[in-house]
Amino acid sequence: MNDFGQLVVGVDAACTPQSFVLQGEVVTCEIDGNGAPSSITSFATRVSGASVALGQMISLLMLILVVWLMLLSTAAIIICSTAILVKSVRHKILEFRGFRYVQILTAPYFGIPIIRAAPAQYGADLKRSPVEGEIAIAEPLRACSALTNSAYVRGRIVLVERSDYFLVEQFLISGKSSLPPKNPVCSFSDGEFIQIDRDLPSVTFNFRLGSVNQSSEPSEHQNIVERHVTYLQDGIGFDHVAQRIAFFNLMRTAAYGALGLAVQDEYLKSVEGALRSAYLIPLLPVVYERLGGDITQV
Repeated sequence: MNDFGQLVVGVDAACTPQSFVLQGEVVTCEIDGNGAPSSITSFATRVSGASVALGQMISLLMLILVVWLMLLSTAAIIICSTAILVKSVRHKILEFRGFRYVQILTAPYFGIPIIRAAPAQYGADLKRSPVEGEIAIAEPLRACSALTNSAYVRGRIVLVERSDYFLVEQFLISGKSSLPPKNPVCSFSDGEFIQIDRDLPSVTFNFRLGSVNQSSEPSEHQNIVERHVTYLQDGIGFDHVAQRIAFFNLMRTAAYGALGLAVQDEYLKSVEGALRSAYLIPLLPVVYERLGGDITQV
């Protein structure tokens, strides 16, 4: 018996090995004389059906595997892209905070005063070439006149309190250039928050209280007052820290009074000294944006 005969164990005599016909993968047998298929036909059909089902199952599993691998690859790409984006954002945030903002802690600490840095328009460009060295404090701090510790500050990084004199007059005195170009970051709008008359002395506050009034919640009162204190910290300078504390306590008293709330007045003697030594510094435009609305003058 040949190889075909190995498939037909137990077939009847009407279906001999010589009558097998191969059609693709299906094994068939000639019809016998009575017109009925022999037993080999149904046997071959069963074998062929099982093979097709197995092939379909394998194909389905392969398709599922391919789809799963595609999804896994897509997820990996998304995760990598997200990680790169997060790293880039963190780097930009750290760089932005490191070079654009300075946080000052004062006593008493009622808020989070943030000063936004702006280019000086003169001097060395430190954007790509940082400077390292010891720090020295200028004497006098405002540096509106010749320094009394000029020998000590030579070769050191000198801390000078920023003021109108320092930004304009002292720049002109340096003789390096004419009037510096207008710095849009340091421009300011009409309606100053603080107006000081040193001769009396007296101070006028132009608060922007928005929708907060006497009937508002206590938390809203405190929030709007401390927002003014926070944003106006870098809008005024003093010779001593104690004068700054006295001035902003007076400012809180005036703000709560503008809201119709009774508070204890600041000690006038300390306030008088603060007003006589105070000097105003132009505020950044962002202050006017964050403290908008109608003016309540006190």
